[in-house]
Amino acid sequence: RIHKATLASRRRVLGDEHPDTLVSENNLSTALFAQGQYTEAARAFSDTLEARRRILGPDHLQTLQSANNLASALYAQGQYAQAASIYSDTLRTREDVLGPDHP
Repeated sequence: RIHKATLASRRRVLGDEHPDTLVSENNLSTALFAQGQYTEAARAFSDTLEARRRILGPDHLQTLQSANNLASALYAQGQYAQAASIYSDTLRTREDVLGPDHP
């Protein structure tokens, strides 16, 4: 309930595409995932990912976090091939951005 209220407040005050609003959207998605609501979490992670790609860019670490979160939700639903593809793309981009030796 807190995540929903925080997201609603941030949308009202900051707007739908403010980076802090997207953090709240990601937090709500994570809560859905933790509750086993994988379909709803995947949809929300996907929405956050699209917005972060548009606003922050495809190589931003928060964008990559969203991609990884989406892959986790897909994996939890048994969509292994799609999840593996996203995990692989995200890892490759992280290595390009941070370098292969980053912890």
